[in-house]
Amino acid sequence: MRERPQRASSLITIAEVQCDAFGFGLGLAILCDLTLVSNSAALAFPEMKKGLPPAAIMAYLGRYALPKQVFPMVLFGDAFALDTALAAGLVARVVPAELLQAEAEALTERILALDDTGARQCKAFFQAAQESPIEHDFRCATEALTVAALRLQGK
Repeated sequence: MRERPQRASSLITIAEVQCDAFGFGLGLAILCDLTLVSNSAALAFPEMKKGLPPAAIMAYLGRYALPKQVFPMVLFGDAFALDTALAAGLVARVVPAELLQAEAEALTERILALDDTGARQCKAFFQAAQESPIEHDFRCATEALTVAALRLQGK
């Protein structure tokens, strides 16, 4: 698995999962903003097979995926199909293995072509909106749009 900067960063992060990702490795990939997975990779949370609840992963997993779909994945620890991971929201894209690196590089180029300030604000707002009441999010959205509009007028 090749990872780019971590989720807490204002940078947009991409995980490129080239091979099997189990437990904490899969958890790290999920934390990235965009998770690309090779169609030849296997994914699992196998900790419960040893009686160890993956508490660190469970602390944030529900923020990234549908709880009713991922709870059985965590509880039973079996490898799960890539289309299941995609449907649950664990990964952004499943890509043929031979195209994975090119897909990640193309995605990186698209991100780099964006306005830097706008992209960072987009990520910050997206993350904050997931953790705040909707009324707060609307106020922040109005403020962000006002600042962006003023910035664009100044160009």
